[in-house]
Amino acid sequence: MEIAARLKTLRGENRKTQREVAKGAGVIQASYCRWEKGSNIPSVADLMKLAVYFDVSIDYIVGLEKEDGTKNYEAFRK
Repeated sequence: MEIAARLKTLRGENRKTQREVAKGAGVIQASYCRWEKGSNIPSVADLMKLAVYFDVSIDYIVGLEKEDGTKNYEAFRK
């Protein structure tokens, strides 16, 4: 799953609007919207903010970790 899909899923699971996530994570709403659309990717600093906000790891947001906490490295070893 790509970053955009993970962010959208996390937001849905938490029943938040894009505006609420952006404000809570301390990021610009327009940027968050672009991240969910997949037209841009968050910086490492912004990934850290999102990980703290959603209480997940950065690895999970970027797809290096599965929902059960196991690593998903095989998806990136091509």
